[in-house]
Amino acid sequence: MTVIDTHQHRWDLGKFEYRWIQPGSILARNYLTDEALRAMQSGAVDLCVLVEAGTNRAEELDWFLDMAHQHAHVAGVVGYIDLTGDVPAALAAIHPDHRRHLKGVRIGIMDPAADLAALEPGLSVLALQHLTCDLLIRR
Repeated sequence: MTVIDTHQHRWDLGKFEYRWIQPGSILARNYLTDEALRAMQSGAVDLCVLVEAGTNRAEELDWFLDMAHQHAHVAGVVGYIDLTGDVPAALAAIHPDHRRHLKGVRIGIMDPAADLAALEPGLSVLALQHLTCDLLIRR
């Protein structure tokens, strides 16, 4: 049986800002592929899905897609794309060799009064592309 960790983060504090990581906390260090692989092996996990880590940056998505392209243990990526922006252009900007690794988009809804109707055009594009949308909702 194949075991898949369906929600795994990686972060590099030198590359991106992660506002949710508190300075001095146990998480305030890089968490990269080598360490993730060791943890997966010790837990008998075969594959993982990388999930955006809160940077809200296209560069993080590119970084994750590059990891997925280079490492067979990455089964897919759920990254950030601004669903209120030009979603077709954002998808078209992904390198063709990397596009197959994108399985979905994850966005944060930090304001409970947010206008979710503004997301509908972007969600429609995701649906047409058979991509999921994960919502991180904070109240």
